[in-house]
Amino acid sequence: MNKIDELKKIQDAPVVISDRSGLVVYANPCFFKTYQWTEELIGSSLNRIIPTAFHDSHNMGFSRFLVTGKSRISDHVVEAAVVMGDGRRRWTRHLIVVEKVDDNFLIGAKLIPVDQALAPPSSLSESQVPLLSVIDELRETIGKMEVALSEIEDAIIWTDGTGEIRWCNKAFDNLVGRSHLSILGSDLSELLPLKAQGISVDSTEEPIQQLLASEYNRREFEAELQGKLEILEISCSEFSLSDSQKSVILALRVVTQQRRMADALAASRKRMEEELQIGREIQMSLLPATLSEEPEFSLCALCEPAFEVGGDFYDHYFIRKNQLCFCVGDVSGKGVPAALFMAVAKTMLRDHAYGGKNRTAEIVRQVNQQISVHNPASMFCSLFIAILDIKSGLLVYTNAGHNPPFFKENEGSYELIKDKHGPVIGVSDEIVYDEGRIQMKPGDTILVYTDGVTEAIGPNDDFYTVERFRDFLEGEKLGEPPAVVSAVADDVRRFKGKAHQADDITLICLQYRGQELEYQI
Repeated sequence: MNKIDELKKIQDAPVVISDRSGLVVYANPCFFKTYQWTEELIGSSLNRIIPTAFHDSHNMGFSRFLVTGKSRISDHVVEAAVVMGDGRRRWTRHLIVVEKVDDNFLIGAKLIPVDQALAPPSSLSESQVPLLSVIDELRETIGKMEVALSEIEDAIIWTDGTGEIRWCNKAFDNLVGRSHLSILGSDLSELLPLKAQGISVDSTEEPIQQLLASEYNRREFEAELQGKLEILEISCSEFSLSDSQKSVILALRVVTQQRRMADALAASRKRMEEELQIGREIQMSLLPATLSEEPEFSLCALCEPAFEVGGDFYDHYFIRKNQLCFCVGDVSGKGVPAALFMAVAKTMLRDHAYGGKNRTAEIVRQVNQQISVHNPASMFCSLFIAILDIKSGLLVYTNAGHNPPFFKENEGSYELIKDKHGPVIGVSDEIVYDEGRIQMKPGDTILVYTDGVTEAIGPNDDFYTVERFRDFLEGEKLGEPPAVVSAVADDVRRFKGKAHQADDITLICLQYRGQELEYQI
């Protein structure tokens, strides 16, 4: 038997039923007697017995059921006024049923009057009219609030300072798996046993009482609900109806899935951070751990990734007995992709340098061709590579789209080597590169860097710039490469201050000492 048919069997309480078009199709004798309507109500609009203020909420609730097949106020008690046949209104408790019967949607209600019907205004004294008008308006407002609260997803409870449940919405009924009428008047602490931080709470620290005492506005608890351990986010708001009567509204939301996802994301993030840290250690291990130090030259380098891993790199190695090859590269992008591309580019450069026959242009051409052919991500890398003959001081170099390095003669000033010999590597496999030559003399210095230095951003969103870089080098009058690299890195950090490091910072500095003369007597 459906619920609509069960309603029709009730004779000791008023019952009224309407169809989906809002026409009254049934009312029992108790309804006619209690609300003083006649049978002419059958076939007319249900809105005749619904106060105008409630038309929208009623139509909204029924329309929602027609669209979704669900109604949060079905089988749920709602208090609202009913218009009587003589025009008066009677405050009534509605037990509403919405159901599909024989391809037709019906809405029925068992009505329980909760007070005496208001007398017509003509029979009231002037002093009574304003008071009853205020009471009537208040009841309409409360009724609309109940309908609105019944439509929201969160479970809502209205209780007093003792924890007795005075009102709740259908979402709370579903949360605890109890019938609505059995909930009203129950003790909230018994109905909703909570745990704080995963530990059962002592009676002296009852979380419900803490919430009711407004010690916490919002807090998360664990609760076993219908055989499942759930995490509840409970918000508490206190208000007073009078000096002696306190009321508390609790809003409860099940956040179990969200918290589990947050915990999983946190664990995943921690694992990723640990793996990135390992990646950083591996990447830094790819850079030379110790720098070559020979009587003919002094060399120092530094690399500080902006993130755990980055795309900058430097390298140096002897390709033959007197031929020192060194390079600095800057891969496009950041993070893991740049780090992987950097490792590939660095390895290829070293492999091709050993067979390059002192031609940096040929080394770059071969590496660019190989990378460009196998570059599905369309990444690229700027590069400065040089080969120094440590005996003669001849420096052969190729700049492939990289920042112009600084060159300083022994007693001179720092000047930019502005000539470039081709674009960045990785763009096209058909590019042919050129190379330049410098005859270094004892005391000459070359300083190669990436744009993480000149484009470092300060607290005022300004750049470090090449001009500031040159002024600093000239002002400090630095000598040996370790002092140059350390001083530049410190100055960039001072300039940056607390601003975020946006790009990797890499420096390599080489000073040529020349060959010591050997005298035989």
